[in-house]
Parts: sequence; structure tokens; C-alpha cells
Amino acid sequence: MHDLPDAAASAVNGLWISSETADHIFVASGARGLLRVHIVLHEISHMLLDHGRVGGNTEMALRRLLGPALGAVRRGAGRSRYETQEEKDAERLATLILVRANEPPDDDGGRDAGLRKIRQTFGYE
Repeated sequence: MHDLPDAAASAVNGLWISSETADHIFVASGARGLLRVHIVLHEISHMLLDHGRVGGNTEMALRRLLGPALGAVRRGAGRSRYETQEEKDAERLATLILVRANEPPDDDGGRDAGLRKIRQTFGYE
């Protein structure tokens, strides 16, 4: 996870970039607490939903961030306005994950290791 450079933060407040070797999530440096968690979950949701067409504000942010290296990017998505179905779907999934992860731990009887890991990662346990 990385802070977004100021030049890119004017276009998006979260950004996921997938290369051949790694996935990177960039978050607006001013985002704190629950907002930061939600932005990260939004970007992870793009990964889980197999999104990744680059265009619009996301492409603008990528060009500002990477310049000539943009050709090396395989996939990416950014969190700004919700003008596409992919953005709406990622926002919905991020919200569902956050709500579910914030439920009392006994709700799943401790059976869901994935949710337990999310709760631990974001400090809910």
C-alpha cells in the first residue's frame, strides 16, 4: 500500500495497479481511519471482481503517477466518482465487506477464517 502522490490525488482518492509481478494500492495521503479502510476495501473489491479496464479519471491518475511507464501496467482501477457499473459494484462490495467484518466475532461462530483475517488486519479484533 502506498500514498498517492499529490498530482494523482487530484484525480482519484484510491488507485489499484496490477503489474505482472505485484498488485499495488495507492490511497490519498489525507485519508485516515474508516475512510482509508473503505478506500482500500474498494480497491481490493476491484481485484475480487476482476475489474481493470483503464480509462477516464483512472487513466489520468495513472499517467500522472507513472508517466512513460504506463505501458507496463496490466490492469488498474481507481476510486473517484461512481460513473461506471464497475465503480458502483466495487463500492457496494467494499461496503458489504466492511459491514460484515465489523459484526461481532461470534456471529459466524469463528468458522469464517477470511472474515476473521479481515477483522484482524483492520484492527477489529
